[in-house]
Amino acid sequence: MGLVNTKNAYMAILLLGIVSLLGDVVYEGSRGIVTPYLKFLGASAFAIAFFGRFGEFLGYFLRLVSGRLADTTRAYWLFIFLGYGFIVSIPLLGIVGMWQIAVILVLLERIGKAIRSPSRDAVLSIVSRGVGAGKAFGIHELLDQIGAILGPLIVAGLMFYISNNYNLTFSLLSLPFIMLLAFLAYTYKRIGRIGWRKTAEPAEATSEKAGEKLGRAFYVYTFAVLLNTVGLIPFELILLKATKILEPTNQLWIVPLIYTLIQGVDAPTALFAGFAYDKFKIMVLVLPFILSVVPT
Repeated sequence: MGLVNTKNAYMAILLLGIVSLLGDVVYEGSRGIVTPYLKFLGASAFAIAFFGRFGEFLGYFLRLVSGRLADTTRAYWLFIFLGYGFIVSIPLLGIVGMWQIAVILVLLERIGKAIRSPSRDAVLSIVSRGVGAGKAFGIHELLDQIGAILGPLIVAGLMFYISNNYNLTFSLLSLPFIMLLAFLAYTYKRIGRIGWRKTAEPAEATSEKAGEKLGRAFYVYTFAVLLNTVGLIPFELILLKATKILEPTNQLWIVPLIYTLIQGVDAPTALFAGFAYDKFKIMVLVLPFILSVVPT
C-alpha cells in the first residue's frame, strides 16, 4: 500500500477503523439479542451456549485457512469484501422462524469474520508502516470497540421503542449494513488501489520468512492463552440468565445493555494497550493474564 507519509497512514488506519466500527454496529449489536431470540425460537440453554462457543471457534480456527489463502493469492481485498458481505446473515435473522436456521446464520457471520480478519489485519499492518504497529492496532481496536458498544445500545433502543420485536430489530440492522458496504467501497477506492507491489517485500525476503518456523515461545504463549480462556464464563450464559429474569416483566431490551457493559470493558483499554505495546513490547501481555484471574 504505497503510503508515503504519516498523514496518509493515519488516514488509512482511520478508514479501516470506521469500516470495523460499522461492522461491529451490526454484528455486535445483534449478539446482544441473539441469545434471547434463540430462546424465544425454542433453543435449549445447551444449544445456545454450544453453538455460541462453536461459532467463536470457527471464527478463529478458519483464520488459519483464510489467512493462508490470502497470502498465497494476495487477494486481500477480495477476502475483506467477502468476509464483510457475510454480515448480511444478521439482518436475515429477522425473517427466520426456526432456531436451527437462525443458528446457521449466526455461524455464517462468524465464518465471515474468519474470512476477513487476517486480510484486514494484513492491510492494516502495511498501511501503518512508519506509525507503529501497536499504535495503529490500538487506534483500530478503539474504533472497533466503539462500534461494539454503539451496536448493542442501538439495538436496546430499538427493542425498547418497538416493544421487544426481535424480527423488526434484526431487519433494521440492514441499514447500518448498507452503510458498511458503501464505506468499505469508499475505503477501497481511497487506499485499496495503491498497488501492493509498491510495498511488497522482495521475493527472496518473502521466501525466507515463509521458511521460518514458529519458535518455542510462540507455542508456550499459545498454550497459556488456551488455559487462560478455558476458565472464562461464556457471555451467552450470562445473557440467558438475564433473559429469564427480565422476560416476565417484558424488559428484554435491557439484555443488550448488559452485553454493552461486557463490551465496554475493552474500549477504554484498547488505545492504552496499543501505545504501551510500542513502548514496553511483550511485557504488556502479562497484565491481561493477571487480571483474568480476578473473577476466579
